[in-house]
Amino acid sequence: MSIDLKRFIVMLLIAAGLLSVVAATISVRGSGDDWKIFWSAGHYVGSSKLLDVAHFVYMPGSAWTLWPFSQLPREIGYFVFAALSLVLSLAAARAASGVYGISREVATAMALVWWPLTIALCLGQYAPVALLLVMLAVVGIAKRREMLFAVAVGLLLYKPTMALPFLLLVPVWRLWKAAGIIAAMGAMWYALSAAAVGTLFWIGPYLHALSALYSVDRVVDGDYAIGLPGVLIHMGLSPTAGWLLGALLLLAALVPLARAPRVEAATMASVIGLATTPHAYGYDALLLLPALWYFAASAYRFRMPALFCIYCIAPFYLVSRQLHFDALAIDVVGIALV
Repeated sequence: MSIDLKRFIVMLLIAAGLLSVVAATISVRGSGDDWKIFWSAGHYVGSSKLLDVAHFVYMPGSAWTLWPFSQLPREIGYFVFAALSLVLSLAAARAASGVYGISREVATAMALVWWPLTIALCLGQYAPVALLLVMLAVVGIAKRREMLFAVAVGLLLYKPTMALPFLLLVPVWRLWKAAGIIAAMGAMWYALSAAAVGTLFWIGPYLHALSALYSVDRVVDGDYAIGLPGVLIHMGLSPTAGWLLGALLLLAALVPLARAPRVEAATMASVIGLATTPHAYGYDALLLLPALWYFAASAYRFRMPALFCIYCIAPFYLVSRQLHFDALAIDVVGIALV
């Protein structure tokens, strides 16, 4: 295939991806349940209603970022949030281009046609923020910029299950300066969360709200689970056993991660986080993109057929309710095993 034809196909994929994303967000117009919760959280940030009424269960301090959007009508706030999320995703693609040595156009096309991006944008989810933070952490490792890595991981604490694999790698890599920065940012999150909930002793009510929502969520949205423990819990495994299994798998994954080159390990850390948590759904699969970018840059012969299959599996998310299974789990667990 000539270079010009390759470029034409890539540009065609970019155009098709943009058109799909824009059409999907316009059709949704902020009507998703997740965006309703986030928009409501912006209204209630600063009081206990953030947990009791809005049912916001990310790190409470992160709700402050939603306040500006809540000052707009819900639909307008959603479109602004979605546009910003798209920009963050494209920024992550640009970072990936520099780290993995693939062209910016290819990285952008791979992001735009990756179905979980459309899912995240339609739901108004935070996943694009997490994607950029993961890529900044990878850049920090690749460029030996420990502070950048630490700040990215510290900000990723807004969803601790996603930050946990990186946190476990910090002592393995003996990044003691990063450990101090992350600890300081943890204290910052505590203070912001205390202000968001209206009390210094917010952890108890927060964990209660988190537990209550999870009990409902694993039943209502269990069809969309993509982590191995989440899938098994949906199939009948007890939640306690599922969380224990996730913890054991995460610890077991530390061995190959510790032995791998640091850039590869940082890239795969988010995949391991997804595969071992009982609470990860379709939109979280956006965090597979660093691994997909890494595979696209690899020299393995099977990379293109494998990537093609991975991308073809993703749209089966649309029939998760009918199948009682999210096919994205195949991508998540498969890549984690590789």
